[in-house]
Amino acid sequence: MRIQSHNSLMFTPLLLLLSLVLFHTSFAQIRVGGFQPVDPKDPHVVEIARFAVDEHNKEAHTNLVFLEVFRAQSQIVEGRNFKLTIRVANGTRRGFRTTHEALVYEGLKGQRTLKYFKAIPWVGGFQPVDPKDPHVVEVARFAVDAHNKQAHTKFELLSVVEGESQVVAGTNYNLTIRVSNGRLIQTWVVFVYVPLRGQKELKSFKIINVVVRNKLGGFELVDPRDPHIVEIGRFAVDQYNKQAHKSLVFKSVIQAQVQIVNGRNYKVTIRVADGGTYEALVYEALNGQKTLKEPLKKVVPILGGYQPADPTDPRIVDIGRYAVDEYNKRTHTDLKFVNVIKAETQVVSGFNYRLVITARNKNDQVKPYVAVVLERAWESYRNLTSFDPLLQ
Repeated sequence: MRIQSHNSLMFTPLLLLLSLVLFHTSFAQIRVGGFQPVDPKDPHVVEIARFAVDEHNKEAHTNLVFLEVFRAQSQIVEGRNFKLTIRVANGTRRGFRTTHEALVYEGLKGQRTLKYFKAIPWVGGFQPVDPKDPHVVEVARFAVDAHNKQAHTKFELLSVVEGESQVVAGTNYNLTIRVSNGRLIQTWVVFVYVPLRGQKELKSFKIINVVVRNKLGGFELVDPRDPHIVEIGRFAVDQYNKQAHKSLVFKSVIQAQVQIVNGRNYKVTIRVADGGTYEALVYEALNGQKTLKEPLKKVVPILGGYQPADPTDPRIVDIGRYAVDEYNKRTHTDLKFVNVIKAETQVVSGFNYRLVITARNKNDQVKPYVAVVLERAWESYRNLTSFDPLLQ
């Protein structure tokens, strides 16, 4: 009995000590105010992440597309804080992906607030770079010089639009740049490898847009998908709504021109959510201040007249490719379609499509052409009625 009592006396403190340790551990894990890991694939967490991306798009006028949550934490406060690591794609640029950390507060009644949304490094992946960074500009200049040597052209770098880098055994740079040869302004996507030692290498080169200099009024056609042009379009609609007490909802810019003055004039054709089309003239000063020069003008379809169309529409692009292919067959040339930079349609006994197309010739020169194609879709009929160089 004494032995049993002695053992019991020894065992009781051990149990007490173990209980205290377990209690302390459990308490530490559930302490209020600390962030705790949660399942990043949980539907509620994914919903919170989508909310964060949507809110950031509204606040920053961006077009990020949610991909996944790969790390998530929650914090119990008066409600809950969610700290999420989110992978997104750039909706305006295919293949451009970034990683962001977001903090979202969700109240007891389900209301949500985005506290912050910031880019973070992604080991082994591509990260955004500062387009004005001297080293990035140096890499861009190398790409232009390398292409000039390969293609026997004389382009000069105007600016780096955006870019990303990836640390490997050296560094990969994927850059969007604007260049000019004095007659045309082009937008290129270049991929450059910079080794730890040795010479840089231009791995790939692609033309994604060509600006044609128009003599009339000094306006130049520009890419309606350019993020800054989209921002100008949104501004025009917002200002018009305030001035005219309207509630138009911006959808897209389908055509755009820019004129260099003491600042810039932007002439944009805008499509809104109800299907209407409007023209706007916006002035942007050198300090970035924007002014809507005149109220939006609704584009009223005129029977038999040409109307602006979206040059990025897949059907328009397909007709542009057809025009180049048909011209090659008829003239035994070998032009390579690049893109459509302006499009108009006309209702006749079918539809006429008048397109400004850029195409690359056998000397690797990209030049603009004007093509007119008649289409009767119900008869599966297409005919190239004209194809001529654009006079500048």
